[in-house]
Parts: sequence; C-alpha cells; structure tokens
Amino acid sequence: MGKTASPTQNLMKRGEVWYARAFVPLRLQAAVRKKEVWRSLGTKDKKAAERKLHHVLAETNASFDAVEKQLNAEADEATFLASERGRAALEQLNARLNSMHLPSFGSPINIPEGADYAQRAFIEEALRLIQPDTGPQSRAEAIEICDNALAELARERAHGVQLAIGSDQDGEPIWCVPVRHLDAVERFINEQFDADEAKLRAIRDQLLAQQDTTVTKASKQARPGADLGSLQALQALWIRTRDPAAKTQTESRTALTRFERVNGPIPFRDVTPEHLRRFKADILGDAKIASATKKKQWSMLSILFGIARDDGLLAANPFDSVKLGKLKDDAEAREVLTKEDLAKLFATLEGEEWWLVRLGLYTGARLGELCQLRKGDLTAEGGITYLHITDDPEAGKTVKTRNSVRRVPVHQQLMKDGFADWATSRPGDQLFSFTSAVASKRLLRRFKAAGLSDGKVVHSLRHTFIGAARRVMEEDYRERLTGHKSQRVSRTYGDYSELKQKIDLVDFELT
Repeated sequence: MGKTASPTQNLMKRGEVWYARAFVPLRLQAAVRKKEVWRSLGTKDKKAAERKLHHVLAETNASFDAVEKQLNAEADEATFLASERGRAALEQLNARLNSMHLPSFGSPINIPEGADYAQRAFIEEALRLIQPDTGPQSRAEAIEICDNALAELARERAHGVQLAIGSDQDGEPIWCVPVRHLDAVERFINEQFDADEAKLRAIRDQLLAQQDTTVTKASKQARPGADLGSLQALQALWIRTRDPAAKTQTESRTALTRFERVNGPIPFRDVTPEHLRRFKADILGDAKIASATKKKQWSMLSILFGIARDDGLLAANPFDSVKLGKLKDDAEAREVLTKEDLAKLFATLEGEEWWLVRLGLYTGARLGELCQLRKGDLTAEGGITYLHITDDPEAGKTVKTRNSVRRVPVHQQLMKDGFADWATSRPGDQLFSFTSAVASKRLLRRFKAAGLSDGKVVHSLRHTFIGAARRVMEEDYRERLTGHKSQRVSRTYGDYSELKQKIDLVDFELT
C-alpha cells in the first residue's frame, strides 16, 4: 500500500486541474523509479475531485501491490533457481538437452590460447550472441524449455526412424540390420523415446513443484496419501516394513540419488528397462567406486522394486530383465599378509597402533568395528573373554549389517600379549583415541613404511584372518566370527566354548 497521507496531501492542483498524488512505498521506489505518482482527476471542481480521489488512489495502490507481487515472485524464482533443487533440475534439463542434440545453456566459452585482448573480447562477444550462455532466468522459462524439448521429441517420434538404407532392384527395402532383428531394434528405439519423454516430464514436474518432494516422516504423518508413486515413497515403505540398519538406509538413499540424477525423479511405475540400462551404464562407468559399491547401489534399487512387486504395486520387477553382470572382485587386489610382512609391519608399530593392528589380525574385525570399541565391550563369561561388537547409533556405534553384531572370543595370543590389562589401563572409556578414518590413513602410511606392496592394505588384515581361519575351522564358525551372513542353515552352538577353541587354532607364528 502507498504512504498514508491526509486528503490535502493526496489532492493537489496544477494550474486549473485537480490531481491525485500517491506516495510510492520506499521498497518499491527502485522498481517504479518514482517517489510519487500523480494522476489527473480530469476536473477543475474541487468537490468533484474529492469524490474521485478515493477511487483513483485505490487503483494506484492496487498497482503498487501488483508491482510488489511481481518483485516477490521474481525473488521466489531466483531463490528456487539458486536452490539445490533448482540447480539439480536445471542440470538434469541441460544434460537431457545435450543428449537430444538440442540447444542447451551454460556452455563454456572457449578462447584460444595466446589470443590477445582484442581477440578475446571479440570472441567472447560473438559467442555471447550466438549461444545461450546463461540458464533460464525463471521457472516459467525453464518449463518452456522442457515443453519445447517435449514437442521436438514428439515430432521426432511422429517422423519415425528410417531403418531402410535403400531399396533393391525390385523396390524392396534394404534394411540396416537383418530382418529378424527389426522388431527388437524398433522396440529399443521406442524405449529410448519413452525414457527421454519420462525424464523430461519428471524434470518439468520437479520445476513445477512448490515444495520439497522428499518424503520425510513428518510429511508422511501429515499427508499419509501424498507422493505414493514416487521412489522416495517406495523407499519409505521399505524402511517402515523391513527396518533396515541405518547404514543400509544411507546406502539406499545414495543409490536412489544416483538413479534420479541419471533419469530424473520419475514415478516408480514409469521406470522402464531403458532407465535401468542408463543407470547401469552410469554405475559401470564410475571409476571412482569399487565393484562392491557398484553391486551395492544396483542391489539397493532392485530391492525397492522387489518391494513394489511383492506388495502388488507393480506387476513385475524391471530389474528381472536387466542384469548388472559379473564384476571384478576388488578383494582380489587385497593381498594376504605373509609371516614376513607381519614381522616387518609390527616392527614399525607402537602404542595403540600396534594394538589396533594386532586386534584386526587376530579377530578379523573391520577397522570401523575396532575403532568404536569401549572398555565395556570387553567382557568375560564362563572363563572366556569377549569383544562385544554392537550397533548403538546413540553411542556412536554402527555395524555394516545385522549379522555384524556379535561376540568375538579374544584369541589366546592377544591374552598372552596382555590385551586385557592394556584395555583396562586406557585413560578414557574409548579403547582407541582415533576414528576409523584417521586410523586408516595412519596405518596406510605405516604399511608403506614397512615396505609392503600396494595391494597390501589395512583391510588385508581381515583377509589374512579369514584365510587362516579357512584352514582350521568350518564355514559356520568362520562366518560367525567375522560377521558374514552364512549361506548354510545356522547351527545352535549352545555356548561360546567351541568358538573360543576354534579361534585359538588360528596361528600366524608371531610372538
């Protein structure tokens, strides 16, 4: 609204004609480019002017409200486009435009090396004029780009893809592939069209959304029927019904984030085998992650679709028709430590680093499991001393899987080394003063200082224990000690005395 003023301030006379004067609010003056707005009342009669004044001022203030609304809308648009969701949507749109060979935005300006100032200025200006070097300035503009891309896709689909490369002397078409493969090629092309269209529509929906579409517990409670077709809702259903470990939930979210980065936030019912092939290509092409991580991300998404099928939300799991395939076992690169390796390694260690490596070797426990141990996790029962590896997020303890929660009898060599006395003498509650991340870096330096080869890393301690255990005990015992899920039917052990006897058989011939 405009500035409050007395009638004498709003009613002004210029020459013989009366005018309405409205004061522009300070916050709008830059946009309106005026401090006051004058409008003629079209009369020389003061009483007639007074009768018109209220109506004209109301119209003027309404125009101020419209300006403010527009400014707020522009601010909202700028906020959205600058937000993480906005940037993600625009990045997905740009990638899709590039893949469809349509004009994209945000392309870098390439200036030849050695160009002088004048040349650089000319090239920059030329490129600025011929390419859209900035993204859309509003949500509406981004949506329009989506609509144009969808229209172009529809034209391409309607035109069809010509598989004939000519005709023979009888006028029969000569196909680019054997005739027996034509139907499969056409299906593949249609799947490509379907996947492109689904992703563009998902990006468009994401741009249209006014609120974050992430399904949280609060939103599920407030809106129990909302977003039921989204992958996030499917993930929430899996968490609610299967109650996976916190780490597994995180791994699932990581896999879902990757899938949506590749394909967009499409509803799970619209996912096609082509979307999975693109997801697969993205996973396999990522040289930064290990094969085990690639398998994990693939399986995490497959689990969600298995839930949808089992609960009758899908007729079939699309993962049944697309397989990740066999990947190289990264564990093969982690070499087992020899007796000589161990001797050189322990010669370079001292203090808690020595004990950490010693524990890893004689328990087969993971580095993260050992670094989170506390004094209370060292217990004795029936004359046997145990390490209790637990899952307690509130205490900062996590495990890889539920099978990882276990009690490991302390090896007789560790007891001879004086581990129990060392643990009870620790100044604080934690057995080790560093996190697993810090320990990993420190020990890697120690491994290199000992002259061990690149394939021999901290995790080799676990592989070395498993290899030694394989020679002296059955699989069931070995799986129970290391926290792996056994492929056989579990046995009842009664007590831990047998497990203690088995672990004491593991021998590295160290003193």
